[in-house]
Amino acid sequence: MSLMNRLRTSHTLRRWIQRAVILGVIAVILLILLGLDLANRGLAWQFFWSQTGEEKPISQIRGMVEVMGNLIRYPLETDPMSPIDNKADIPYGVNTFLQEEVERPKIDVMLQTIKEAGFVWLRQEFPWEDIEVDGRGQFTDSRQDRDGDGEPDTIDAWAKYDQIVELTQKYDLRLMVRLSNPPEWSRADPEAGAFAPPDDYQDFVNFAVAVAERYKG
Repeated sequence: MSLMNRLRTSHTLRRWIQRAVILGVIAVILLILLGLDLANRGLAWQFFWSQTGEEKPISQIRGMVEVMGNLIRYPLETDPMSPIDNKADIPYGVNTFLQEEVERPKIDVMLQTIKEAGFVWLRQEFPWEDIEVDGRGQFTDSRQDRDGDGEPDTIDAWAKYDQIVELTQKYDLRLMVRLSNPPEWSRADPEAGAFAPPDDYQDFVNFAVAVAERYKG
């Protein structure tokens, strides 16, 4: 290689090195400015937030990497007109607390809405403490003075749940019943807590059998 060619090559190399150094310095300055902007929630921070929804600078940067990746990633080819199987029943259920509603028409509307939405299964709570209320084997509720005469009035504790079962059958819905909350009389210790198990598990067995026999079929 001639001396002139060597000098020309050396000069070209120096120019590339100078450009690389300049670009590196510019990149460092830009990174510093970006860091200051993100730390102080400036314009860049606001833009990154609008694109990623993230507030922390590190999370914003990671999110922007994903955003840029989406711009260059080959999009999936989908056919929006592809036919799908239409199943008659939605394989999911709805948690309901119908025992909390005292007005029958409102329960009726709730169940009608659930039916129209395509659901079939209801996960409905039957609280033990709300059915076998007054004592062992007593499916009555004497907790309230309903007529205002100063004396507690006894009602059929099953009535509320009979209504729930009747209305679910009306709309051809299926119940998955959850038996919960032992009544106070099932525990000798008043400090045990509202969700503590009964002292005698046979009491719960008897309650479960009573529910099953009443609503079998």
